[in-house]
Amino acid sequence: SYAVSSYNLGLLYSHERQYEAASRLYERALKANPRFVEALVRNGMTAIQLGNRDKGVELLGKAYRIAPDEQDAWLFFAYGKLETKDTASAISVLKKHQDSPEALKMLGNIESVRKNSKKALEFYQKAASTSSDKAFLVSFANALYDDGNCREALKTLEMYFAGNAPFLEDAYLIAGLASKDCGNNAAALRYFEEGCKHYPKDPILRHNLGQMYFKQKQFDKAETVWNELSDSVQDPSVMYMRAIALRQSGNLDLSEKYVKKALELDNRSEFHDLLGVIYHQKKDDITAESEFKKALKINPENRSAQL
Repeated sequence: SYAVSSYNLGLLYSHERQYEAASRLYERALKANPRFVEALVRNGMTAIQLGNRDKGVELLGKAYRIAPDEQDAWLFFAYGKLETKDTASAISVLKKHQDSPEALKMLGNIESVRKNSKKALEFYQKAASTSSDKAFLVSFANALYDDGNCREALKTLEMYFAGNAPFLEDAYLIAGLASKDCGNNAAALRYFEEGCKHYPKDPILRHNLGQMYFKQKQFDKAETVWNELSDSVQDPSVMYMRAIALRQSGNLDLSEKYVKKALELDNRSEFHDLLGVIYHQKKDDITAESEFKKALKINPENRSAQL
């Protein structure tokens, strides 16, 4: 029909983010069929994207009144209410549809923003029990981790990993970081190793896995992991740790190269100190002394450089 054709063209323009053109087509569809729920919903969302929240919520409300049990109608109406800071109305709509994982996810999101993690987790647990896509749990775990709640983040990720693979790389990363913050380095190492197994090119996972090996004094493993990092990953702390690892394995030339790279990025006392140690091992005591003096100038309390 004319209404459906206009609506479908509007979707294409929305996909291309040409919202004004999309809105005109949705309006044309609604002239042909004023009770076209999907056109009302899309036109309402388009109005919000164009900055006209009041018009958007009015259109979404009309769609909701026509079809209160249609998911797009109630879900986007609740979203519109949140956009206009009417959280109470959004919750009222969503609580009528708690048999839907989408409603439960949104209720969980609302409680998460309110920092009510216990209530948010209750909603997310219910949603996870009925939804095949559990990626929202990773976002919640990340929010918990950012708030310093490593234990709750890990509990949330346990629910996520109880589902079916494949799992998101962020899930392995957050689980590893949260485990480390909670003092479980063995679990952190396991998550980073598993993450790198499934996402071998992920630089953040490799960075953290190398750090874990380094802390365990597994210097060869650390260097092997870091050696596959892209040159675009320019972190002076990683360069410094690589230099230490290479010195431990006897590769003084490469160790010197990496500590110099670290110094190019950040002029730290400990970097000059390590470079001094390398020069001393290479029997260049004059240059070593120069580096120790630079280290002490930056930090007079650097006991290693004082020796």
